[in-house]
Amino acid sequence: MPGKVEQVMSLQDILIRIRDSVVGSYKADFFDKTTDNADLYGPFWVATTLVFVIAATGNYANYVSYKKKHSAATSTVQVWYSNVDKVGYSAILFYGYVGLVGLMLYACLRWWFKSKVSLAQVWCIYGYALSIFVPISFICILPYEWLRWLLVAIATSTSGLFLLTNFKAPIFDVAGAKALPIYIAVGVAHAALGLVLKLYFFQYWS
Repeated sequence: MPGKVEQVMSLQDILIRIRDSVVGSYKADFFDKTTDNADLYGPFWVATTLVFVIAATGNYANYVSYKKKHSAATSTVQVWYSNVDKVGYSAILFYGYVGLVGLMLYACLRWWFKSKVSLAQVWCIYGYALSIFVPISFICILPYEWLRWLLVAIATSTSGLFLLTNFKAPIFDVAGAKALPIYIAVGVAHAALGLVLKLYFFQYWS
């Protein structure tokens, strides 16, 4: 069963949940707040916004880095091309992460350990966890690799802390001695998301 989903979510409710996922990432109360009131509208639009924002800012970041590197080259004509494939890859990355990784965690908890957690709640938490990547992506346009690494690391750590904090009790309460590998897998999967984000969307290679 997907679980109970809140039928009416106001814009203010969604903005509060986005705020809580960022500034309240160290608190474990988001899971309790969404147990009987999980919404998919906010997470869907967070992921959808990221699909286009990351593709656009990733391309522009590449352009800014290109212009910085070739600004002194005047003898030859330099041409930069945008990468429209980033839209498709961004969709695969974020929809796949929330949808598939969330589904795998739900299946593990629900079918192996008989947890009462709902799929809607897992997707809700995973979706809102990505909120911090939206503002960070705009700052990553700046052509400084150290700054991009730092920003992506901060966003990944903050959102990862949000996930681990809110899934700690649901995982350890039902999985017992087998909880640690699952818990670590959640963190590793999220770290991989941040690494892919940096190396593909905010990395200038040529």
